[in-house]
Amino acid sequence: MIDSRSDQTRNKLQYALLGDPALSLNLPRLKAVIDSIDGIPVGGAQKITLKGGAVAKVVGHIVREGELQSDFQGRMTATVRDTRELITCKKQEETSASAFQFYDRQKVLYNGSGSVRDGRFSFIFAVPRDLNYADGTGLINIYAVNEAHTLMANGDEEGFYINGSEQVSTDSIGPSVYCYLNSPSFVNGGSVNTTPYFVAEVSDKDGINASGNGIGHDMQLIIDGDMAKTYTLNDNFAFDFGSYTKGSTHYSIPELSEGVHQLKFRVWDILNNPSEATLTFKVVKGLAPNIESISCTNNPATTNTTFIVAHDYIGSNVDVEVQVFDTSGRILWQHKETGVSSGNTYTVEWNLVSNGGAALKTGVYLYRVRLGCDGAMKESKAKKLVILNNN
Repeated sequence: MIDSRSDQTRNKLQYALLGDPALSLNLPRLKAVIDSIDGIPVGGAQKITLKGGAVAKVVGHIVREGELQSDFQGRMTATVRDTRELITCKKQEETSASAFQFYDRQKVLYNGSGSVRDGRFSFIFAVPRDLNYADGTGLINIYAVNEAHTLMANGDEEGFYINGSEQVSTDSIGPSVYCYLNSPSFVNGGSVNTTPYFVAEVSDKDGINASGNGIGHDMQLIIDGDMAKTYTLNDNFAFDFGSYTKGSTHYSIPELSEGVHQLKFRVWDILNNPSEATLTFKVVKGLAPNIESISCTNNPATTNTTFIVAHDYIGSNVDVEVQVFDTSGRILWQHKETGVSSGNTYTVEWNLVSNGGAALKTGVYLYRVRLGCDGAMKESKAKKLVILNNN
């Protein structure tokens, strides 16, 4: 019997739990096939080469066992990657003769979405100038899902090359930028909470460098010129549906001190032209959020409903209180909770049961929402809620 205590290697007792081997993976059953790039058939005799600064169109279709799925209606997402690069790891193991090396595609040239109609799809993307400029093929990954979210398809294609630069007209104008904090109604110099939510809407006729390829070409948000408060927003950027020239990025800024601050946002187009936008704002602790609207999913409601509160404190911790009254003003149901909404809406579910445990009967009721942050509260106007046959 071997004494396990004699094994003093660094990786002893380390393991990775991958999952239950008895369960099969929920892999897509359909395949996404790319037919042509820039009108040239993939896999044909003519070589397909994409160059920096060019605009490419990709056409494909969805198949099952080689047959077109003409009834597939849905949405697809495409990711285009540059040529492979040799990655050399740091030599940390004393017993290793040399550092470990492997190949990977580290540059993402485009990541966007489009529609699938009658089993066919197409998308257009701009190729950035910041390429590897090395001989080799690119890679396109496709993922699609139908409208009912019952069928999935995936596929990939490497039958094209990426190298060289396209001769394009001289353009020295960077992207157009519109940015704000918390709400599009924000006015430069206005007041915000201690953790404001930054949004930038970007457009450029040639295409946007959303991946940050190239030294210093990241989308960056800089607070007060402080390097410690410099944030890269490439991963938060999303192109508008079906577009390669418009998109938006966002960031929930960490807590700031009270007083006046300034932010700077920088972005580049695919031709390496930059644009900057600046905002001045005042941080006020205890500033209450604005309630933009309130509504509920089921009205009239029979068994349950969900209250929806639209506000301008995206990504911030908010206090929510919902009250339901009868027509005489008596509070029948009251609920309080605290949380963070990923978007600009906060939802609260209700089963139409009063705080006393009785189901509310058919009738007209009123509901009101109070929304707060850091101790400050704002109250909405009352709205009607109709309940039917809740017995």
